[in-house]
Amino acid sequence: MASAVTKKLEQLNQKILSLKQEKQKVQEELAREFVNTLQNTPALSLDFPTFIGGVLDAISKIQSGASEKEEWQKAEGRFLRSLAKIQTVKDQNSPAKTA
Repeated sequence: MASAVTKKLEQLNQKILSLKQEKQKVQEELAREFVNTLQNTPALSLDFPTFIGGVLDAISKIQSGASEKEEWQKAEGRFLRSLAKIQTVKDQNSPAKTA
């Protein structure tokens, strides 16, 4: 019986390790996406303390249930749509790659 419990515990520990690794990968992808998004906005032209202060203020407002959250989500959607349009135009204007 003890060996079955030990085996189950080992399996659970392996699952935990696997999930932690998966979480790390997702967080890294989110960070890359965040930086790529910032590079397509004037956000990086702000001085660092102002930028971080604004982000922290937004997080605080979101956590307190501020009504701005919905407007920010809509703005993000508009931004992503405009990026997609820009990318489509770039793709159409770039020469076709040859094999």
